[in-house]
Amino acid sequence: MESALGIPVIDVSVAFVAAVRQVARQLNIPSFDRVLLADAAEPGSNDQLNLHRVVAQACDLLEAEWSRHSVLPLDALTPLGRYPAGQALLDRLASRARYGPGTEGLSGPGTLVLISPAGDETKVPRIGDHVIRVNTPEEWVIARSPWPSEVRARPQAG
Repeated sequence: MESALGIPVIDVSVAFVAAVRQVARQLNIPSFDRVLLADAAEPGSNDQLNLHRVVAQACDLLEAEWSRHSVLPLDALTPLGRYPAGQALLDRLASRARYGPGTEGLSGPGTLVLISPAGDETKVPRIGDHVIRVNTPEEWVIARSPWPSEVRARPQAG
């Protein structure tokens, strides 16, 4: 998909899974199923802690890749809201877009576009339970659906 900015939109979910798979290979995790099962592990368990380590390394890979973009449009944001490392990555990217490079030495993006569908335009944008911080009204643009409301509200036949 190409954004209104004339550049491709990055599907975060696809990029995230690819990065997690890459980290799993680098760590010689014998089966990716182990990573998938760890996602449902008990809070605080070794499996969950190991998963969070893998996710943090995957987010580091994504950050290095995405920091090379001057304009970064992201869609399918669920992994960034689901995991603490994803939330921290989102915060760092937003901070650099707002204020420029920080002390970590990474540049970009100068512009961060988060595509986040919402059912209620009066509520702050969020990814799952994670609220997307908006500092100024200019940081939040509501793009209304091109579909007329009566079409969206009509029940499906079947």
